[in-house]
Amino acid sequence: MTEEQLKHFGILGMHWGKKKGKTILSPHKDYSIADNIRKKDIREMSNEELKTLTSRVQLEKSYRDVSKKELSMGKQFMQNFTRQTLNTVLTTLVAKGIDSTGNVLKKSMG
Repeated sequence: MTEEQLKHFGILGMHWGKKKGKTILSPHKDYSIADNIRKKDIREMSNEELKTLTSRVQLEKSYRDVSKKELSMGKQFMQNFTRQTLNTVLTTLVAKGIDSTGNVLKKSMG
């Protein structure tokens, strides 16, 4: 071989930049059907299409609810702390008669 020739040290027939065994998954048929139905106006849907769509939406929602990750202890603490602090601050501001812009409200003299 001369210096101008390109030497190939990879696997013959392998495409550059593609990993062996990785395939792109296409959406499932049920998802595609529901997605096509979603594009229609509700008045254009048949009863069967409406049942299919509502069933799919309910299944997706229940899956999301089941698969929610539990919050870490630190994140739970910070959310509770922030909620309690904000509640205390707002309660104090309302009790002192301060509006959202920071001005003291005039108390009506009765």
